[in-house]
Amino acid sequence: MHPVLFQLHTPFGDRPVYAYGLMLGLAVLLGWYALRRAGEELALEEATLENAYAATIVAALLGGRLGFVLANPRAFPTIASVLSPSHGGLLGSTAIAAGFIAAVLVARRSGAELSRLADAATPALALALVLTRIGCYLYGCDYGRRLGAHAPGWLASLGRFPRVMDARDPGLVLGSPAFLDQMTHSSSGLAIDATSALPVHPTQLYEALLGLVVFALSLGLFTRARRLGHRLEPGAVFVPCALVYGVVRLAIEPLRADLDRGFVGAISAPMLTTLAILGTSIAVGFVRRAQRLSA
Repeated sequence: MHPVLFQLHTPFGDRPVYAYGLMLGLAVLLGWYALRRAGEELALEEATLENAYAATIVAALLGGRLGFVLANPRAFPTIASVLSPSHGGLLGSTAIAAGFIAAVLVARRSGAELSRLADAATPALALALVLTRIGCYLYGCDYGRRLGAHAPGWLASLGRFPRVMDARDPGLVLGSPAFLDQMTHSSSGLAIDATSALPVHPTQLYEALLGLVVFALSLGLFTRARRLGHRLEPGAVFVPCALVYGVVRLAIEPLRADLDRGFVGAISAPMLTTLAILGTSIAVGFVRRAQRLSA
């Protein structure tokens, strides 16, 4: 757990460089490169890609922040805390929803085919998943449920988030969200003087690995079409990648234990978003099949 990677010395004093913020920035930069390369493969206009990317990034950041604030209202007592980048984070489900709406609006305005844009965006989205989930792991959020007693040692070591000591106040209990959650619930069995949380599923790394799989799959689909000289049909990259992501993500979600991801009744917001992605990809797949049969 390294929420602050290092201190940046500036004329205005030292400024912390947060792990999640750095990973999010890398995701934005590398995502644009991946989108441009995929857009070239699909013969999409660069101006359309630029507009869609800019609108999606801005909408996702605003939507993700708004969703996190609404899901955790008690954590934001003032407007300043809402606007502070070091206070809280983003909610992935509302970020995805807001980014999708922005992409739809840009596609309609530019006359671009939404499924083509989705194909081009798939590698970038997969990269974003990898990097932001590594950022989550370094921060310690989005953690999983307790591991069983017979879990492999290497997995337990990855899921053991530490207590953080404050040199100014040694008696102050700090630590990762997983540690604080277990410390505030006596039923967890965590000792009062524990130096780390009891091992939990490192669900952040599970999702990062899923992102790598989806990224490799998307590259494989583009490479295969290029090698065979085939023109990819609209949705040919997005649909299979979204199906893989959705199925595996549904399997990961029950392993999560963090409560700040937002819930609608007993169903988590990420679960609803994943179901929407699965439903969309299945619908697009059926439409593609119907179009091929009628051609």
